[in-house]
Amino acid sequence: MNEHVENTAEHHKRSNPPDGQLRVEYVVPSVEEYRTLRKEAGLTQITEEAATKGLPNSLFALTLRIGQELIGMGRVSVDGYCSQALPSGKRIRA
Repeated sequence: MNEHVENTAEHHKRSNPPDGQLRVEYVVPSVEEYRTLRKEAGLTQITEEAATKGLPNSLFALTLRIGQELIGMGRVSVDGYCSQALPSGKRIRA
């Protein structure tokens, strides 16, 4: 990801709420987390190789977590394509 996103991500790492609360991080998830989240959300499965190549090419990304559990994400790729994943069984209370 670009330098601005990395700097923003570092700021938000320091200002996130404690475990058990919804946390937004401006980072891409791990390849394993990404592939699991896609499966849970009912999206097409992609190979580990494709995720390994694609995730670092994000112009912008964010993850939603409760504690350490990844519950959703969104990203914009270098070609301008936007995607998001939020498994239907997960609920977020605002």
